[in-house]
Amino acid sequence: MASTRKAAPRKVVEAPVETTVEQAATETPQPAPTPESYVDLLNELNKFIPEDKFEHFDKVLSNFTQRRINLIRQEMEANSAREIVKIREDLNAKVKETVTAKLAEIERAAGPSSSEDMRKLVTQEYLKFPITIVSVDDEDFEQTRNFTIREISQTAEKRLVLMLADRIAPLMQKFAGIKFTDAMTNADKLQKAIKVAPEILDITAAACVIVLNPYGRDAEITVEWVQQHVSSARQMAYIEAQFMANRIRDFFYSVSRVSQGT
Repeated sequence: MASTRKAAPRKVVEAPVETTVEQAATETPQPAPTPESYVDLLNELNKFIPEDKFEHFDKVLSNFTQRRINLIRQEMEANSAREIVKIREDLNAKVKETVTAKLAEIERAAGPSSSEDMRKLVTQEYLKFPITIVSVDDEDFEQTRNFTIREISQTAEKRLVLMLADRIAPLMQKFAGIKFTDAMTNADKLQKAIKVAPEILDITAAACVIVLNPYGRDAEITVEWVQQHVSSARQMAYIEAQFMANRIRDFFYSVSRVSQGT
């Protein structure tokens, strides 16, 4: 009776499943084989493979190597994905911390004034800036006039602020291309402004008339007088001193806070 021989079941090799970046980021990394381990493996296999089987072995080895390369590539992608996730989380945490700290700082600065702060505001000293204007008359004799830049009333302050606003506003388009830096002096800034808008000279002189003669009691102080006796740089300094004496910047800052409901 003839014997029958059953063929051994063929082993089905499943294709490797592609791993997404998100999945790779959550998987535990496995150590990748080193190049030395491949060399040792090939040396061992060479001892058992006949010469007539080398061609077949080469194909098997190529498939094996490609699979290992794919695994190594997946491992590298998984490591990169984990690093990206960690960097993103660290960055988000840092941004949140910075924004929270900045908001807290703004809230503290814009908070309601204490009674002590209010007492300092209503009892603050009057700022005064004594100045001397030296000029030379037609006979080359020096003449001096003394002034004091001090806090002026709201009526005079309004004339100064509105005059500057009305006459400078039409020039803003010309000034848009000027780049000012903190390192610049008033003279540097004025020089840049004059190049694009020479009429700024008449505006600063008119502002100085109000600074030197806020209530119009001295008929001699006119735009022409200021331009004949005071340099452009000094005019800018006088205007700056008047803004400081009246704390005009502090006033507009307080108004902005109130308008924002702080």
